[in-house]
Amino acid sequence: MSERARRLARSLALQVRIHRFEAVAVAIFTFAALGASAGLWARLLAFGLQRSCFASGPGFDQGCAARQFEVTDYLTMAGELGTWVLIGIAFMPLVAGLVLGVSAVGQEIERRTAALAWSVAPSRRRWLLGAVVPGAVFVTAACLVAGVIANGLEAARNPTVDPNLTFQHLGLRGVAIGAAGLGVFGIALAAGARLGRVLPALLVSGALALGLYAATSWGIDEALKSETIARPYPMIDDSGWWETGRVYDTRVRTPEGEVITWDEAFARYPEFQQGDPEFLQDWDQVLITAPGELYPITEWRMAIVFAAIGLAGIVLAFAFVERRRPT
Repeated sequence: MSERARRLARSLALQVRIHRFEAVAVAIFTFAALGASAGLWARLLAFGLQRSCFASGPGFDQGCAARQFEVTDYLTMAGELGTWVLIGIAFMPLVAGLVLGVSAVGQEIERRTAALAWSVAPSRRRWLLGAVVPGAVFVTAACLVAGVIANGLEAARNPTVDPNLTFQHLGLRGVAIGAAGLGVFGIALAAGARLGRVLPALLVSGALALGLYAATSWGIDEALKSETIARPYPMIDDSGWWETGRVYDTRVRTPEGEVITWDEAFARYPEFQQGDPEFLQDWDQVLITAPGELYPITEWRMAIVFAAIGLAGIVLAFAFVERRRPT
């Protein structure tokens, strides 16, 4: 073990001793959420059902016809239990990030033990670094593991689509949820360092975390709207597999290939409003959708935003600690 790893281990052990109650509570919640989600994922895989058992039309595996009861049990378990375990995963960044972030500095200031620690430490920066690194590493690593499991569950809960090509649960799985954990931790750390009291810091950082998540999701969604394309309705290919994407609108395509809104079609073509079947036979309904191929790029965009927020919060916490007077 390198000297750096040993220092990190000693710092982690010290933080666990200082914040024993918070560390134990977060660890119990984290391992319960990870254990439940991983257990459900393993149970669904144990059914041994092929992806083609869930297809429609020509993509359906006729050999699965005798296993319809298993398919029903599979979908019931994936739907009912899957919802609960995904809720647990979704709360992991909030629970772990808020509790560990606020307690790392805010609790020390509130207990008036920070001044003693600052007096014996080589510097306030070194002291804060020892408090920040273990918490940030634990929260980010735990949330990344949760993101991997959530991706697996997404594939298991909806076997007809590729989890890397669907926007379902965007921000609640994959690398984005790991970055979200770091983001919440950074916000809570800065709030604790600035306010110096646990309860107000929890309330403020919780509100900020939820607000920033909503703002980020809105911004990502607005960016996707500028990258939409028109796809036929329904979005299903010849083999019976559903295509993926985030649908924003439904429109119609004229026989000349122009995509227009329904209102435009009614205004420009009286035959369209009258529902003339001979006139409408060459018209197609289309969906304005962000293609599923954009999901990996979108996930990384969200992850970068969350990570940047977290790092900014950590930098602010260092500034607040440096400027804070001993009490």
